[in-house]
Amino acid sequence: MSLPYFKFGCSTICTYCGDDSDSMDHVMVKSGQAILRSKKNAMTGYGPVTPSCHACNSRLLNSRGFDTFYERCQHVSWRLEKKALPIDWSKRQLGELDYGLRGYVEREQEKRKWWRCRADWFQSRGWVVNLEPLLSEAVLDAKSHRFSSELFGYFESTVRFVRLLRPDWGKAI
Repeated sequence: MSLPYFKFGCSTICTYCGDDSDSMDHVMVKSGQAILRSKKNAMTGYGPVTPSCHACNSRLLNSRGFDTFYERCQHVSWRLEKKALPIDWSKRQLGELDYGLRGYVEREQEKRKWWRCRADWFQSRGWVVNLEPLLSEAVLDAKSHRFSSELFGYFESTVRFVRLLRPDWGKAI
């Protein structure tokens, strides 16, 4: 069986962290599908894609497979949380450092603020609004002729979460 292809999410921002997107992420990992393809030649589509930044797509997700899309987003958030741990130095402590080391620590502090903003994207209002197209995607509708039980199961927890926060977006699953 071929997975239906569709795009979701804003084309200018990363679905996982809210940063600028510069690539497309195959949410059903392509490398995992290659094994299925070698066994079943009938598969032709790689399934849904979403805009992603290079850091999330290549470094944080790589070719990891997840049971649900929600778990995929949680994994990225968890990895970003680890990168966002603050470096707490007082002004006095920074003043005791030489110029080069002080500059390095200050740059790291700024970088970690940026990572914090990216880590806080998951489950934010922006994240929910970005996933709105999933609620109307025909491939996730059990009544649709394009219904795919594999895709429905993969996105079900995310769709439930989005609908919980935005009940006016459609009927509950």
